[in-house]
Parts: sequence; structure tokens; C-alpha cells
Amino acid sequence: MFGHSKAGDLAKYIDAYFDTATGPKRERASYTAIATTLGIDAARILFVSDVGAELDAARDAGMQTAWMLRPGTPRPETTLHATIDDFDQLSSEE
Repeated sequence: MFGHSKAGDLAKYIDAYFDTATGPKRERASYTAIATTLGIDAARILFVSDVGAELDAARDAGMQTAWMLRPGTPRPETTLHATIDDFDQLSSEE
């Protein structure tokens, strides 16, 4: 997916993939393992997903979260996560 984006090959900006290496995506321990593997405090990691249960688990592990709303996806009535509909809404500023 990141190798064929509208902006070109973004894979060179990704240091690691975790889809199959850290456990179930809906469990806090999986996101704790990601932070540990990266050697980064979980609070400094932004996890973006379109699945509420994954976002909940990442938040429970201490990560910042953003719910990616895909085209045609209604905004949740209530959520503890920031909502975005475009990666351009993310800033690299600390």
C-alpha cells in the first residue's frame, strides 16, 4: 500500500512493519510490544487506524491515536480518538 501511493513510494519512510509480528491487533500487549521493539516511549507514538478496537488497545498501551475516516465512513458519534480523513491532517511538528 505505501509503495504505491498517490505521492509515490513512501515505503522508504517506514522503518518497521508489525502486522504479523506482535500479536492480535486488538490487544494492548501488541502495542506495548511495538513501542518496546522501536525503543520509543509509547506516548511518543501516533497510531492511526480505521478500527475502533485497535485504537482502543493502542490508547490503552499509552499511544496517541487517530481514527482514519475512509470515504463514506460516518464519523463516530462519540470517540476518545482524534479523527482525520487525510494524512495531510497530521503534522510532524513536536
